[in-house]
Amino acid sequence: MTEAGLAGRIAVNTAVDTENGGELWRLRDGLLAPVEGPVGNAAGLTALHEALSAARVPASGGYSGAARAAQALLENGVDTDQELQKLLLIEQAYAANARVIQTVDALFDTLMRI
Repeated sequence: MTEAGLAGRIAVNTAVDTENGGELWRLRDGLLAPVEGPVGNAAGLTALHEALSAARVPASGGYSGAARAAQALLENGVDTDQELQKLLLIEQAYAANARVIQTVDALFDTLMRI
């Protein structure tokens, strides 16, 4: 079974779509809430945020079988200090090789003039 892509699954629920008679307070109080609740109650939105932030294993597709949290990806990220050190070493080696080539070129020019 192949899942539909994200763009194919996104839709606005008519219960919150104000252009189709929906009410925005339903995002806070629940899509099936019969009446509007207290304005300052964010418990439903907090639970929704926690549910969307939780790591989960995809049902199908070309993904690995392990759930991956953002922190795990950051821990295995690029070490910029080490990469910069490597870049400086490569730059020094390139400059040294360029100088050797210039010296050999000058020697050949000298030999050709003799």
